[in-house]
Amino acid sequence: MPPPSLTQRAHAVILEVLRPGDWAIDATAGNGNDTLLLANTVGPTGRVLAYDTQEAAIERTRERLASTGVGHVELRRECHSELAQLNTAEIGTVR
Repeated sequence: MPPPSLTQRAHAVILEVLRPGDWAIDATAGNGNDTLLLANTVGPTGRVLAYDTQEAAIERTRERLASTGVGHVELRRECHSELAQLNTAEIGTVR
């Protein structure tokens, strides 16, 4: 059996760390695969903030989330460098 891919290993770490009700950030939404994993992991009581600079990536992610009924994700079409502007008093700890 081949060793797990880098993506599989990253997902395993995410699943070890995140809990329902947590906040999570996807700094590069892309096709929405990781955004969906984060959203499913934190559940409806949690929240996900997903960034991407490309409108097409935001739209693909929006479509992927809508097709699964996930609604607790905020999509932002901007660079993840904007993370520094987050109000940490509002969101608390981000994992």
